[in-house]
Amino acid sequence: RILSTQRPSLVHAHSSKAGAHARLVARMAGVSCVYTPHSYAFLRDDVGPVSQSLFRLIERVLAPLATTAACGQEEY
Repeated sequence: RILSTQRPSLVHAHSSKAGAHARLVARMAGVSCVYTPHSYAFLRDDVGPVSQSLFRLIERVLAPLATTAACGQEEY
């Protein structure tokens, strides 16, 4: 609702969770989105392989919805 009323020219998100939400909502509102992950959730070693696979799938599906700006070699 905020994106629809405020009409920003760009939405910027950092974390995996915020990045997923921002990419979906920005697309629905017709606003451009830039996503700067500070390490993808699927690269975490404190979650199991099923969660890592799910996080990787989510990133793969949502990747076309935003421009991704890499912060490090892992994100690139």
